[in-house]
Amino acid sequence: MRNLTKQQKRDIRAVAARKDQDIDFSDAPPVLDRSAAEIGKF
Repeated sequence: MRNLTKQQKRDIRAVAARKDQDIDFSDAPPVLDRSAAEIGKF
């Protein structure tokens, strides 16, 4: 894995500092069927 640039590190810190309620999820579709969900799989 390559090292992150200063800009990438700055961006990650900015995103991590945001509160959950400040993130806009309006464009994400709702998850209606979780029957195929698996714990620990990405």
